[in-house]
Amino acid sequence: MRLLSIYHFSTIIPLVAILSLYTYDLIRIQWFVIFIGLYSFVFRPWLDYKRLRSLGLVEAKDWKKFLGLGLIRFKFYNQLMFDKKAKDQSGMSNGV
Repeated sequence: MRLLSIYHFSTIIPLVAILSLYTYDLIRIQWFVIFIGLYSFVFRPWLDYKRLRSLGLVEAKDWKKFLGLGLIRFKFYNQLMFDKKAKDQSGMSNGV
């Protein structure tokens, strides 16, 4: 999933589907909450992990860090959303 547009479509389409199902009364509130929970805590962290893995920013053993809230995703926010290249991950600059 190296293309940024495919990543964004993959994250938006399920959310739009869930919201439209609820908006047109095709699912009840209980299913809406379950689907939003699955999207937020299972699907989206998995998708972010797959993208960061394909970019080489995380290793295969790091998948546990994405479970639950998956706060590690915010460390790589620029790489996920804007396709920025990773600089030095330690926070230290090597420049002048």
